[in-house]
Amino acid sequence: MGLTGVSPMSIVPFALRAAKTRHITCIMKATMTETTLDIQGMTCDHCVSVVQQALMEVPGVRCAEVSLQQQQAAVVYDSACTSPSQLADAVQGAGFEANGLASQDTESTVPMASEEQSLAVPLGATGEVAGGELQRIVFDVSGMHCASCTSRVERAALRLPGVERAFANLVMEQATIDYDPGQCRADELEFQLSAAGYPARLATGQQTAQELAARPVQAASIWRRRFLWGLGFAVPLLVIHLLLVFYDIRLLGYVQLLLASVLQVMLGKGFYRGAWRRARQLSTNMDTLIALGCTAAYGRGLFHLFWRDEATMFLEAGLILTFVTAGKFLEARSKGQASGAIRKLLELTPPTVMVQRAKVETVPVDDVVQGEIMVIRPGEKVALDAEILSGVSGIDESWLTGESLPVEKTTGDPVFAGTVNGKGSLTAQVTQNSQETSLAGVIAMVRRVQESQADVQRLADRVIQVFVPAVLLIALVSVVVWTAVGSWDQGIQCMTAVLVIACPCALGLATPTAILVASGYGAQRGILVKEARALEIAGKMNTLIFDKTGTLTQGQATVTDVALVEGVERKQFLRSLAAAEMASSHPFAASIVAAAEPLSEPLPLASQLTTFSGEGIVAEVASQQWAAGNERLMERLQIRLPPDMQKRVQQAKDQACTPLLVAVDNVFQGVVVVSDPVKPSAQAAVADLKSLRLNLWIISGDHQAVVKSVANQLGIEQVIAEVTPDQKQAEIARLQAAGRVVGMVGDGINDAPALAAADLGIALGTGTDIAVEAADVVLMGSDLRLVADTVRLARATMRTIYQNLGWALVYNGLLLPAAAGLFVAFGTGQTLLVPPMIAAAAMAVSSVSVVGNSLLLKRRAIG
Repeated sequence: MGLTGVSPMSIVPFALRAAKTRHITCIMKATMTETTLDIQGMTCDHCVSVVQQALMEVPGVRCAEVSLQQQQAAVVYDSACTSPSQLADAVQGAGFEANGLASQDTESTVPMASEEQSLAVPLGATGEVAGGELQRIVFDVSGMHCASCTSRVERAALRLPGVERAFANLVMEQATIDYDPGQCRADELEFQLSAAGYPARLATGQQTAQELAARPVQAASIWRRRFLWGLGFAVPLLVIHLLLVFYDIRLLGYVQLLLASVLQVMLGKGFYRGAWRRARQLSTNMDTLIALGCTAAYGRGLFHLFWRDEATMFLEAGLILTFVTAGKFLEARSKGQASGAIRKLLELTPPTVMVQRAKVETVPVDDVVQGEIMVIRPGEKVALDAEILSGVSGIDESWLTGESLPVEKTTGDPVFAGTVNGKGSLTAQVTQNSQETSLAGVIAMVRRVQESQADVQRLADRVIQVFVPAVLLIALVSVVVWTAVGSWDQGIQCMTAVLVIACPCALGLATPTAILVASGYGAQRGILVKEARALEIAGKMNTLIFDKTGTLTQGQATVTDVALVEGVERKQFLRSLAAAEMASSHPFAASIVAAAEPLSEPLPLASQLTTFSGEGIVAEVASQQWAAGNERLMERLQIRLPPDMQKRVQQAKDQACTPLLVAVDNVFQGVVVVSDPVKPSAQAAVADLKSLRLNLWIISGDHQAVVKSVANQLGIEQVIAEVTPDQKQAEIARLQAAGRVVGMVGDGINDAPALAAADLGIALGTGTDIAVEAADVVLMGSDLRLVADTVRLARATMRTIYQNLGWALVYNGLLLPAAAGLFVAFGTGQTLLVPPMIAAAAMAVSSVSVVGNSLLLKRRAIG
């Protein structure tokens, strides 16, 4: 689905800002080389941890990033100390296959901050981190396999002085850290995470669409292959088990032992390695539970075969691993579907582009720089933002505007990355490189929210910190109690079931998967959310405030009348007033300039422009001081209006128009009447928002009569007019003090303080840079119906998160006691012990159900 109600040009300013303001601190010394290793055999996040730890132990390695989804490791190392073959040997020594892909030298003699395109951003109004002292940095973190892992990563980062906040994202496999560069450095953060057993590397930039698309496919393919191999051994194991029920053939027991042993090695080696790595760090996680459970089940089978002469006890050991592997496969596939939106955005950019150099050649899109000339053939996707130099063609801008009809483009017109050329051939000059296009800016915003953490995640974090130790304690108590009151065999069965049925993964996936789906889906609908916290606040919001000019109105005002005092010449008046207004960002300024354009004479130059917020401007034009604004500005300058002009001002207000009062050298000159009609989408948007039970307000600096007239047209009852930006902030604070969760919708410079002060700031993409920067949510375009869509998306997201958390807590809260046998101990006395293989199947279903429920968010978010 495209972005509705968006002018292509409206996306460019804030999209470019999003692309250009993303930076990262990268620490390198000496002559460093970056190489990529293709790694085979990683099946879980703990495999990633093993590989990364092995690489970090190689002398000369500065940082290593291992991606489970890509099945690759990116390593920065000193080529004087080691080589790619030594890196591959280290990986192979850890039990995995490795092949080198590419190397790139990086020269740097001192620690330096280098601009990077994707993963560290200055925070806006929503964060406690902004501007000066604190900086945000993002690491790709390996080895995070469950929610317990994310909790440890966060605690490891927070132990360093200067770290204000840390959030580890299980789905994105990243850690986002806000820190004071004066107290700790990026390389210290990297080392701290790696030392905790989770190798970290500064996050790389925007990957190509092909790479991102391959990640979930590769992960799902690995788990699928392992599951099918396991199934090939598990089915014969099940058949033999059924035969042994009816026939006492001891030889079949040894065949079962062989099949179960193969499954332990083939499917279980990753879990055992992960558990061992965690044990070396004196910690535990999901791998610990699975490894212990499988060992107990396998050991139980050995005991029955060799000491009790019973050959039917290996089925559980084999099926536990088969079910767990099946769950991992379904989970990986679901994660791939959850990240589909951002993948679709990335796929809009072709990997190569034709450029005119010495000759026309095809080069990677990342190699093209600003100013080069590219050739766009008929039917091709536009690779970069550019300006047409020659040619005429229709451009499909549906991803920007939602409109399927092509837009005619000719010389001088802009074209945007991701759009599709029609039947004409074009040559165009590149205006932005691949990391700074409008499309790159949209992707940057989407990734930013996916890197952030919602406050509701703290509930899961508190549970996660004690989850695995608590499960181990329950398992220990189960085996002791059931061995004492029943039998050793029952004790082992209960312990195995407890270890296998526990599922911290569901808790860790509950929030990030919902945020991942919501942010991508929102971007496709034209809703860019900067932080996960903004979705949470939007879901709770009960009061929404609108600015009037440019928000509820079109912001394309027109001059409808000019009333001058006697003796003032109209033509000269308009020319000088337009010169004074030229530098102003107020929407009405453009209408004044437009009114002077038909005069066909160059405007004089203005200087010493002074803006009085909420009042007007004062500028010097042709050695005269021109003042243009409202009554408050006239009062400030002690300028009196003639009685006839006072009547004209009132008439304009009665007609829902805005009177602009003009004086020269403190002498009143006249009134310019400006009309700004209501947006076509405003009426439907207000009705939609009312249906969501939001309390709507208009707070504007315009005249009371004008604001009231707009409010009456739209059916908004609460109106506050003739206020300054500071007074807007005060009104918002008053509503917040009354217990309201307040949102603010605006687009102008004078709205920025209110957007920052509100619990949720919503800026229109057609607005000013300052407004967009101050907001928490950016709507791509000016269609106000997107405001209601934002609220619906946020509410649906929070419902999904609470459903996921509720399911994860209920699942563990009910099934852990059942696996421990409490329903037998305190029930009717009937045997209700949970078989370990059923416990494994339930654990697999738990994680998959959480991810699946998040995927359903697309269907119920907006409607």
